Amino acid sequence: MYKSVSTPAEILVKYLNFNNWNALLTYYIFIILLCSVTLYWLFKKNIIWIKITGIIVSISLFSIAFWLNPIYENDWKIEGKIENSNLNQKIFKNYTTPILVFADPNCSHCEELIRRLVLMKNQYETKNITLILNNLNNDELKIFQKKLGDIFEINTISEEEFLNTTQGRFPMILLKNQENNITKWYNSDLGLKSFDYLINQSNTLTTHQL
Repeated sequence: MYKSVSTPAEILVKYLNFNNWNALLTYYIFIILLCSVTLYWLFKKNIIWIKITGIIVSISLFSIAFWLNPIYENDWKIEGKIENSNLNQKIFKNYTTPILVFADPNCSHCEELIRRLVLMKNQYETKNITLILNNLNNDELKIFQKKLGDIFEINTISEEEFLNTTQGRFPMILLKNQENNITKWYNSDLGLKSFDYLINQSNTLTTHQL
């Protein structure tokens, strides 16, 4: 089940973790400049141990920065696959938002996806995302609605319907654009540029266009 950020380590990662592509590039440029200035200043000294220390500090600083915010292969492209199947078209008839996120509360990848979407909530202009959870009872659904209801529309479907819709692969995101084309992403397809695109579409599309 989704958990809020609470420990000091989680808080540190939360505020140093970028879900926006431009912000991440700016972050790395800053780190590289900081390391370069540090090395330049230290190498002006003629004391060998200061130079060695400077190299170690710069490498450590960049390594920690990359550990907190690694760049993955799929961060460079939007990915996603257009799938205008009858099943996908039928799914959207039950919802009013242009973006549907299918997640299982017991799936660690789903929990991470929800966490990332929650951290990006200040970028949403409207609540145009529906979070569809696998097989929740009424009490479990109310818990999610209380925690995340101000960010997403929250819904649940039966396990059979969930597995048929996702084909057993989740988390899964469906986006229906202005031309009624439906794009599908699985977890392995989602990079920073995909998230930027989804948020842009969320703020561009309105429910009356569906």
